[in-house]
Amino acid sequence: MAENIVLNENDKKVLLDSIRSINDFPKAGIVFKDVTTLLNNKEAFKLLMNHLEQRYKSYNLDYVAGIDSRGFIFGAALADRLGVGFVPVRKKKENFQVRLYVKNTSLSMDLMKLKFILMLSIMRKMQEFY
Repeated sequence: MAENIVLNENDKKVLLDSIRSINDFPKAGIVFKDVTTLLNNKEAFKLLMNHLEQRYKSYNLDYVAGIDSRGFIFGAALADRLGVGFVPVRKKKENFQVRLYVKNTSLSMDLMKLKFILMLSIMRKMQEFY
């Protein structure tokens, strides 16, 4: 695996500035981070995807697993760039279950049984990635 690749301060600012904050949504005291504004900004989206591709391309992954809605968007895009499969993961309480669909047959398994998977819970706390 490659060394930990981090964003420079300018690139980090571009990404963070491209995410809209919505106060008191879905309830009082919560600040919702709306990534649709990042998705609408082709320069910011490309910057993020280029960074993630560079960061994870040497990891020899078989799959990228994306957790729930945001992870589905960014995880699928990253899997395409890395030339690997994508596994959508739904979070049920604190347990992660993977549902794979192979030839119309549904298979459930604990995520820990899949090898070389990169978990993406993108944008939840963006600072954790950098």
